[in-house]
Amino acid sequence: MAKFGINDILNAKTKAAGQQAQGYKEIYLSPYEVKAAEENTHQKLEGIEELADSFLHVGQEQPTVLARVNGEYRIIDGHRRNEANKLNLERGHKEYEKVLFRSKDMSEAMYELSLLAGNGYTQELTAYEKTRLVERTKAALIRAKKEDGLEIKGKMRDLIASMLNESSTNVARMESINNNATPEIKEQLKSGSIGVTAAYEAAKLSEAEQKEIAEQAAAGKEIRANEIAQKVAEKKAAEKADNKSEKEVTITATTGG
Repeated sequence: MAKFGINDILNAKTKAAGQQAQGYKEIYLSPYEVKAAEENTHQKLEGIEELADSFLHVGQEQPTVLARVNGEYRIIDGHRRNEANKLNLERGHKEYEKVLFRSKDMSEAMYELSLLAGNGYTQELTAYEKTRLVERTKAALIRAKKEDGLEIKGKMRDLIASMLNESSTNVARMESINNNATPEIKEQLKSGSIGVTAAYEAAKLSEAEQKEIAEQAAAGKEIRANEIAQKVAEKKAAEKADNKSEKEVTITATTGG
């Protein structure tokens, strides 16, 4: 597989605007021959019937964009469009047996990065979706670097921040949530019961403490990030005092005082 760079990934953004990115070829396939992403940034596909009606009246302006990975056609951008084409075919419109797509051969890692660039980097996301996006982007970049020779200059965190139009500080916080938050905290972040700052502060606590916070959030209690941060600060101060005390005891024992 040929090497590729960051511009190849960011180029996927142009597909969302209906522009043909370099290297993509036009191909006619059945909408049933292509596979939807196992995890898209937005899981809900709404307004399919209205979109299908629109296609019948004015046509489809933007083709669905595909990656061919190991001989399998996978959707990068246009999940709703493909579902609308399926619906029109089910309605008896035989002209939808073969529709226009744009496709390019890709590796697994490049497909994941292009999927994210064509969707997650161009949409409004919830705090949970953006946190998950950071996790997926980092994993895909690591895989692409290892398997496809992707050249990454500078810090990976800064690159991810640039791709997501986020600050490096916010990306660091989301990485901390991904690495240290319990499933219960992540679930409450997903449901919107707690915010990203509260989740970040909670991730600094023990699993038992995080579980307690998650249970309170699930029960409807308002979780304030500053209250959790204060708890974290108090815990650190207590640990520092304990360490100082232990060090003094050790010195006293050593000197025989």
